[in-house]
Amino acid sequence: MPEKAGELLTALVELAFLESSGREAGEEHFQFRHTTFLEFLAAKHVASSLNRDGWSPAEVDAWHPASGWQKVKAGHLLDAQAFEPAWEPIIVFIAGLMKEPLPLFEILADRKKDDLYRHRLGLLCRCFRALYASEQATMSRAMEPVFEEILRIAKRCEHDDAGHRKPWLDWIEILAQSPTAIERLCAGLLRLDGRYRGWTVSGKVQELLERVLVRGRVPASVVEAIARLGESAERQWGVNTLRLALSLAEDQQRRELVARFLDLVLRPDTDNSLKVRIAEALAIFGDDSSAVQGGELLISLAQSGSSESRAAIDALPELLQTKLAPVAAPILVDNLLNPSKASGTGNQYSPFWLAWKLIGKAKDEPRNPWSAMFLAIILFADREEDRLKLWAAQVLAQRSEHHLKELGLETLKELVQAKRSHAWVYAARWLVENGPSEVAAKARATLFAEAADHGSDHQHEATAELLNMGAISPIGEPIEDVVREAVLRELATHGQKYGSRLHVSAPGVPPGNIDQELFADNPAAVIRVLHTFRGPSPYFRERDDPNEEKRRERSWNALLLRGTRYWPDVLRCSIQSANEGVSTDLGALSIIVHAANGSDLLALLRKTMERMPVSSGARPELLEELYERGWRLRFRGRRIEVLRRGREEPRADFGF
Repeated sequence: MPEKAGELLTALVELAFLESSGREAGEEHFQFRHTTFLEFLAAKHVASSLNRDGWSPAEVDAWHPASGWQKVKAGHLLDAQAFEPAWEPIIVFIAGLMKEPLPLFEILADRKKDDLYRHRLGLLCRCFRALYASEQATMSRAMEPVFEEILRIAKRCEHDDAGHRKPWLDWIEILAQSPTAIERLCAGLLRLDGRYRGWTVSGKVQELLERVLVRGRVPASVVEAIARLGESAERQWGVNTLRLALSLAEDQQRRELVARFLDLVLRPDTDNSLKVRIAEALAIFGDDSSAVQGGELLISLAQSGSSESRAAIDALPELLQTKLAPVAAPILVDNLLNPSKASGTGNQYSPFWLAWKLIGKAKDEPRNPWSAMFLAIILFADREEDRLKLWAAQVLAQRSEHHLKELGLETLKELVQAKRSHAWVYAARWLVENGPSEVAAKARATLFAEAADHGSDHQHEATAELLNMGAISPIGEPIEDVVREAVLRELATHGQKYGSRLHVSAPGVPPGNIDQELFADNPAAVIRVLHTFRGPSPYFRERDDPNEEKRRERSWNALLLRGTRYWPDVLRCSIQSANEGVSTDLGALSIIVHAANGSDLLALLRKTMERMPVSSGARPELLEELYERGWRLRFRGRRIEVLRRGREEPRADFGF
């Protein structure tokens, strides 16, 4: 038997199921090579117990650090571990393996047990997705309150540009793959408006639906709701809603939608903007006859000189994959080369977005015979717009045809040599990462040459790109001396004219220019700030700048102060300021956030609940940081309950 066991272990190791975890007491120990094996087997064990004994009586063995292995109620174990990230895949497996998952869903849906960011609700969505379609339909009545709650959260977030960390869009993406769930959620999603985390809510929802919904698995009622929204004059959703409806519709419903859309186009009272949207959708997803009608309407509107001609022109690239491509192509060429012809409203028409769309079509459809022609036109039509040349050349350089690939590479090399705009560094980086070895070596050498030349006007941007590529270290190696000299010259020159280049102002920092001290103590941070494209703006000066006029700026940067000679005083003053509640300045708070462990942040959060006004912004920043560190919190009025304590104490992942 020992021999057979050894042979079995050897086979499992060879199959990459197990791997050695070392030797102990003269015996070799093994562990699962992939945690998924362990997670599934653990879930199978718990689910088998639940299926055999029932939710309430089922027991399993669980490890307790103080007392070792003990019997515990399986339901209590899952309830207690619902906040633990390592347990989430196990609980999802268990949901899919249970014969009666309703009790598990009920404990996860209990709002009183959930935290501020609704982690248990998100886990519940993943568990629902793990069920078979028939089980999802059976559970739909029990899930009704969950669907309603998610839509309420989405509604509360739709005008919150700062963005809650409740990831309702992630939950929707999980649930939308279920026909039962999307049928219940669709109407509420299509009514959302406003902005969320800087994006239009409708745009994010539309993008999600396009990515997740699959033809053949979408209820007809959902397709109808999407089509109705596209037929309205509502501009927020654009043409993609109509496209989506046609792409998802099947058989009879598809024929009915095509007929309805054509009827709308023929009505004299239909808005021209809606006609453009319908025509574009039909041209792509209609049948042969309706596609031709939609394409002909687009061409007619593009040549009409009306207020909608620009939108119609921008839609014409979609016709390049249809029978009407020979008719649409000359119009596109004319508008690329003569944009003034499309100024139907009296405004100058910019071909930028038209060219950008043509580049995208060429990238997505490299075999389209028209794509190479339009890429070549974009390369030579506008010598002033290097971004379009850059993008078009990158697409050409990836083509399989030798002459097209060479054209793209030569254009990229020309951009690098000319250095007319900032696009040259992106061209150089692309050649380094994707070009033939000889071309890549020359592009790399060009970047290093510019970064090492103090007389070059491009030293800053070349250094920045090398930093972003990881070709030089945070302190500038292998051209450390050159980078240090460039930074010192920049700080000295700027300091003589305007004062501080880094604009650092924080509790405990002496007034005046401390740029040189910061660079001496923390060179990597200063180099990173000054030589990236997101560094301090040269148009914002300190208050003693004679060229500032009426502009004022006071800013702090904990990344620069950490590890410098000023840090102890900065931290002490910041903590004192926050404890005394004498300042609502987020500078002091953010410095504490970088330095404090989770327990200290929790204590500060409690003080902000009691003393500082909500408008100070202190509470969201502390909540965000505690969330990132794995804390699970719940509010009871002004009282904060800790549901799960984070494990990063003190935090060790600070810095570059």
